Amino acid sequence: SSSSSSVVTKGRLEDNQQQHRFQMLARRKDESVFPIELGLAEIKTSTTEERMFCGFARDLTKQKHQEIELKRRIQFTNSIIEGAQSAVFVTDTHGMIKSANRIAGELFGWGGECFIGKPLTAVMMETYANVVLQDMMERTKTGNKKTIQKEMRMCRKHNNNNHNNNSDFPALVEVMGPLQGVCGATRYAIFVTDLSDQKKVMEIQMEKAAVDLLLTNVLPRDIAIRLQENPNHIADHHDSATVLFADIVGFTSMSSLMTPIEVVTMLNDLFSLFDGLVDKYSLNKVKTIGDCYMVTSIPFVDHLDDECARVCHFALDMLDALHEYNSKKKHTLNLRVGINAGPVVAGVVGKKRFLFDLWGDAVNVASRMESTGIAGRIQVTKEVTCLAGKDFVFEHRGEVNVKGKGAIETYLLQQRLVTPVMMCLLTRPENTTTTKEKDMDIIDSIKEFHTTVASAKAR
Repeated sequence: SSSSSSVVTKGRLEDNQQQHRFQMLARRKDESVFPIELGLAEIKTSTTEERMFCGFARDLTKQKHQEIELKRRIQFTNSIIEGAQSAVFVTDTHGMIKSANRIAGELFGWGGECFIGKPLTAVMMETYANVVLQDMMERTKTGNKKTIQKEMRMCRKHNNNNHNNNSDFPALVEVMGPLQGVCGATRYAIFVTDLSDQKKVMEIQMEKAAVDLLLTNVLPRDIAIRLQENPNHIADHHDSATVLFADIVGFTSMSSLMTPIEVVTMLNDLFSLFDGLVDKYSLNKVKTIGDCYMVTSIPFVDHLDDECARVCHFALDMLDALHEYNSKKKHTLNLRVGINAGPVVAGVVGKKRFLFDLWGDAVNVASRMESTGIAGRIQVTKEVTCLAGKDFVFEHRGEVNVKGKGAIETYLLQQRLVTPVMMCLLTRPENTTTTKEKDMDIIDSIKEFHTTVASAKAR
């Protein structure tokens, strides 16, 4: 043995009734040192007065290695728990807390050691604690180690353990286990992430989304975005814009025979159909005034080359939609539609009940095209025929006296030569020069057919 062992042994020889154990370093013949446990006990005999002792030595090398490994695993586990961004609780199979990290103490208002020995109900509402315990019991029986995540309400400690005086907060709870503890016991790791800030952010985002949705229902999306970025007044000049007015013929006399609910229901059903067509052609509904429906091609600028054509397609679809509505509802409603194109000023005025509106001579003329039009027909100006004439068949109506403008040449939109599907065909991004030429040949043939039919009808 090492020299230190003899010194300790001599110091214990006076106690002659007990067994004594010592841990020390021993030295082998090859001079290598290893840990041992040394035990000494006095042996009593009745035949001699000589004192006798029994000694034993046990090699502790393997045990010391296990202790070092156990300590390393404990330190490693604690470093993981302490390094987690969430509060972490380690519990047994009955939900009793065995350890917790620093963040848990800060989040729940407890000291780190105060958690030890507490049940889960100390940190979460009993209803949720029972859910976790039930899950842990099932896992212990089946050995299922799949991690679960649930949103729960947690309890933050104030001055006592009474939950009535505690504040609760939303949290994401993740349960991991069953896990093998460092001493062989079954353990569960419960990660708790405070969702209070996330919930607040989500609530703010939801409120903002609701405001954005409301604003975009009142104003064009581009205008709504600009208004949020800069609440000052918005006024834009557009060199060319197509404006449409549509009015239900005889609505005033008809509504006098209906109840208010019937009138509103009818307008809602009909205008909702028109709203769908507005989205279909990427147009903008400016407003409705009574039974009048106003649409424009601005501020959408994705299709500058065909914006007038889109308004004309919209007008024809309006009449088709009204015809279907009459068939289903057994009504005899009719529309007067007027269209004009020209420069306008567009913007938002006022500070309350924002309204995107248009001003200019082109708007006034479009309104006059509707008021002087024919029931069931679409009256347009010469400017419209020049911008969209190649895709449609127009009938020359003649001069119409317009207040403030005098006599104006007007036309009636009869039918389309190019369908909306054809428009999409020609504007598709993958359309090569060769395929576009083929498409144009097909469309020219269709146009020629429609023109021949229209001429025959006119004769």
